[in-house]
Amino acid sequence: MLCMDSISIRAPATTANLGAGFDVCGMALSEPFDEFTFSKSDAWHAANETAFIAATDEQKSVFGFVWNAMKQEFGLPGSLQISAKKGIQPSAGMGSSAAEASATAFAVNELFGLNLERSELVHWAGLGEGFTAGNPHYDNVAPCVLGGFTITYNTNPLKVKRLDAPKDLVCMLVVSEVTKPSTAFARSVLPEQVPRRDALVNCQYLSRLLVGFYENDVQTIVSGFGDAIVEPSRARAGGLPNFLQFKKLGDQHGFGTASSGAGPTLIAFGAEESPAFSDAVLDSFSRKGIRAKTIWTKPSALGVHAL
Repeated sequence: MLCMDSISIRAPATTANLGAGFDVCGMALSEPFDEFTFSKSDAWHAANETAFIAATDEQKSVFGFVWNAMKQEFGLPGSLQISAKKGIQPSAGMGSSAAEASATAFAVNELFGLNLERSELVHWAGLGEGFTAGNPHYDNVAPCVLGGFTITYNTNPLKVKRLDAPKDLVCMLVVSEVTKPSTAFARSVLPEQVPRRDALVNCQYLSRLLVGFYENDVQTIVSGFGDAIVEPSRARAGGLPNFLQFKKLGDQHGFGTASSGAGPTLIAFGAEESPAFSDAVLDSFSRKGIRAKTIWTKPSALGVHAL
């Protein structure tokens, strides 16, 4: 691999958990996305060019954490200059920090000719997620790096399986003006023990979801969106406002529904866009005094890549 002095990169938004696939499943989305320009530099400099902003301090940002971890591991010289054009809303459950971590790992690999495999970049990006969440995790960075639908089926050593999503699968994001619950809160409300029946139900949901992606079958995928453990616990604790009504509307209109990561963004999956479903969802949020918008998008086969 030839080294270069500057590179422009696009990193996709991602959605994680996908119902019963808690901390395991994720998928890259074609929109929204972040774009970054990384350049070699003698001194650290990072700046935002859009209304959505990323932390840019070298010691207090995902960018800086990933850079310094890779710099130390590989003995890299100098520093980085970064220009960020964020289209992914931070703290909304769409993989904003994963995009920053994945883009940094990808850029460092390209700029310094490290010749790392994509699977290795997932590791370095996961460390960046650990900077924000307290421990490394991969359900957002895996699809951000690899594209498609990903299953993190082992963490030590790290092993990820990537599958293509059906080309006719559509997704609707519901982005509301609700404060994202902290990672600590989102995990604190989860039960330490669960009833056997709930565990069995989640195994069935996850099995349908995985079979749907393996067989490229949209309807099986839609039927696999359910969760008897994590999402209900977060909804009862107030972390997912209007979630139960959203799921009810999804069932009525033929969509599988889930929270995107820990929320507050919600996501629905179906075979084609439905203005009637979108209108019904927005009306249900409005009735509860919550401002929201919908974004229709599709899975992205591309992970982080050079422009």
